[in-house]
Amino acid sequence: MIATKNFTKEAYAQSNNLVKINPSSVILLNDKLPVGVDLASKVFQVCYQLSDGSLVNKELKRKDFETFIANRDMPMYFGMEGCSGCGYWTELIRQYGHEVRIMDASRIAARRGRHQNKDDRIDAEVIRCALIEGEKKCRPRNKEEIEIKKAFQHQDAIRKLLNTITNQIRDLLINLGAYTITIRTVDDALKAIELYRKERN
Repeated sequence: MIATKNFTKEAYAQSNNLVKINPSSVILLNDKLPVGVDLASKVFQVCYQLSDGSLVNKELKRKDFETFIANRDMPMYFGMEGCSGCGYWTELIRQYGHEVRIMDASRIAARRGRHQNKDDRIDAEVIRCALIEGEKKCRPRNKEEIEIKKAFQHQDAIRKLLNTITNQIRDLLINLGAYTITIRTVDDALKAIELYRKERN
């Protein structure tokens, strides 16, 4: 198997999906078929090996992916990157008797190479290789942790917006000749506007 560090979109297209497998062998992990999955909102990229040793790397729509999970004649070992949707899919996959390993997205990106373009086919295969090579697990966030993260993201967005507005007010007042006004916060900006109005009335 070619090392995952060599994965590029161009190399992938030119080398018959890049992975070289002996057709007489199928790689199993804990007696389960390793499956690399690149999760998305609607279309998932799924990479796995057939019984003849050939490799499949294809897109599946959400409903088709659910069918894929439910209608396998052998147990599978799914590898996925940690993300907001991985908790849901982990529960569903385990309901059908399969195993799941959630892996750190930054470590998967490092395997792909920092300077390589993101490509779903490559990612699915890199995830599968990482699973086979024993990439360590990471714990998926639960629903509460995801909501807390969203709250902090909103807080950061609001802070950035307020900083931008504050800087714009400072620049505007300086351009209007209010050089002596010190503005560091939103409250400072509001007071400066009020002071500027009083001085001009």
